[in-house]
Amino acid sequence: MRPDKSLTSFEIRLYKHYRVVHGCRIALAFVLTFVLVRFLDVPEGTWPLITLVVVMGPISFWGNVVQRVMERVSGTVLGSASGLIALWLGLS
Repeated sequence: MRPDKSLTSFEIRLYKHYRVVHGCRIALAFVLTFVLVRFLDVPEGTWPLITLVVVMGPISFWGNVVQRVMERVSGTVLGSASGLIALWLGLS
């Protein structure tokens, strides 16, 4: 949404029913993730589903989801690197 541009009637309907739209988004993403977890036979398959709900959370716009995903991925990479360094220092 841009402040210098007026909303279309479709966007007004979306914002008017944002709870339903957000619920449908989470439900669709959850079902697709569940099918992917089952298809790939991922061990501990509940973690991707929990991550999905945490990342999509109680928000209703795309920009914040991307930001939260990037923060979660970078935190995971940083935590993994820190753990590997701690193990390497403990073995030395």
